[in-house]
Amino acid sequence: MATLQSLSTGVNPFELEGGQWSQSTVSWSTTNIGTDAQTANAINLATQQAFAQWSAITGLHFQQTQDPAQANIQIKLGDFNTAETGIIGYTGYTIQSGQFTSGTAITIENPNETALATNALGELQYSGTEATLEQVLLHEIGHALGFAANADSHSIMDYALTANNRTFDDTDTIGAANVYHATPPGSNISAVNQLVQALSTFGVESAATTSATNQSEVDNHPNDSLAVHH
Repeated sequence: MATLQSLSTGVNPFELEGGQWSQSTVSWSTTNIGTDAQTANAINLATQQAFAQWSAITGLHFQQTQDPAQANIQIKLGDFNTAETGIIGYTGYTIQSGQFTSGTAITIENPNETALATNALGELQYSGTEATLEQVLLHEIGHALGFAANADSHSIMDYALTANNRTFDDTDTIGAANVYHATPPGSNISAVNQLVQALSTFGVESAATTSATNQSEVDNHPNDSLAVHH
C-alpha cells in the first residue's frame, strides 16, 4: 500500500487498516508530552481539536482521561530524526476479530527534536516540514480509527503531509461515514456511490477476522514512492 502517486482532489477510494472501534466512546490520554508546560498545553490543545474533528465526521465520542492505563488511545512523543528520515508520526495497534483493542499508541515527533514554530496562518508547524502539529495528529488518529494511507493528495490520510491536506476532504468524510455509520457533513455523494463504498468497506472488513498487530507511520517526504510502512 501507499505506493501510488497522489491523485487530484475529490472522492477517491478510502483505504482501511482492517479494524474499527466497537464502542461509541473511545478514551484517550497523553503521556510525557512536553518538558515544559507551554509545549504540553499546546500538544494537549491540538490533540483535543483533532479528536473533535474526527468526532464530527465519525459520530464517535472521544473522552480524555488522565490515566494512560485506562485509555484506549495514548498520545506520546518520540524522536524520529525527522530531518533525515522524513517520519513525523507513528501509530501502533492490535486488532482482534476486526476490532481495535486498548493500548493503541500514537507517537508524534518530539518538538525538542524538531522544533514547532508558528506559521503565517498562526498554526504550529514542524520546522523544515510542511506538516502542522494538528495535521500530524489528525493523520495518526485516522490510523488509530482504522483508516490507512490513501492516494488522494487532499485527504488527511494521504501518505505525505503537505500544505494541500491539512483538513478533511470527501474521501475522509465518506470513509468515516461508511465505517462508523455517520452522515458525511456537506457530502454530495450519490446513493449509488454510497452503496459502492459500503460494499467495498464490507469486503475489506470481513476479511479481517484474525488477530494482528500493525503499525503505521507517516513520512513527510512528499516525493518518496513509499512513505507508509506496515
